Amino acid sequence: EEGDEAVTSAMLCGYPRFVYHPYVLQVAQIFLDTYSNGGGEDCLVLPTKESALRCQSFLQQALEKETATTDVALLERPENTASTPPT
Repeated sequence: EEGDEAVTSAMLCGYPRFVYHPYVLQVAQIFLDTYSNGGGEDCLVLPTKESALRCQSFLQQALEKETATTDVALLERPENTASTPPT
């Protein structure tokens, strides 16, 4: 089962390390549709600002070795609008 395409492609939900919840994928797509430049960007949805900042730092350090220019952006949800996407 580990890494088996037939199994992983059929999974709708699962352990978060392996399968993103459909709602998380929807949120990521909303952000990509709203903020993407159409240049192959990707989006990670993280639970807290602190975890997002740690991830941002890791990515920036890891990507320093790459020759291509890579931008990492942090978008925050306002505290009083938990269910409203940014405009």
